[in-house]
Amino acid sequence: MYLPPADPQQQHLNTFLSLQALDDDVTPTGKQNQWHSRPVSDWSAQQVCHWLMGMNMEQYIEEFTAKNVDGQQLMLLDSDRLKALGVSSQMDRATIKKKIKEIRKAQEKLEKQKEKYSKKDAQKKSGGGKVVTTVESSC
Repeated sequence: MYLPPADPQQQHLNTFLSLQALDDDVTPTGKQNQWHSRPVSDWSAQQVCHWLMGMNMEQYIEEFTAKNVDGQQLMLLDSDRLKALGVSSQMDRATIKKKIKEIRKAQEKLEKQKEKYSKKDAQKKSGGGKVVTTVESSC
């Protein structure tokens, strides 16, 4: 019986699916993609693969996995490093770099918000802030 050659994208998908079972972020309820709520610097190599899939760039999963690119390494990728990972398409490199830049901006914004809220909490705990006193009029 003749079987057509395997589709390369299907092979990448199969690689991803086999790796998916190894994901350490599956919650007890079985929910996937919990990596969305984690800082990128905490992402595992597998979570980086999830991210690539979300951008329809499954063709790079095998090389990213082979090089064990985790979240910290992802944030350091530039054009040369992407080329070394097999991202030969200039358009794909530009897309990945753009997404990394967006992630950095979002993380910076989140850090500023956290800092702002922690300052407010510190003020509340120390009794800082405005003190309002009531003066009754004798009129």
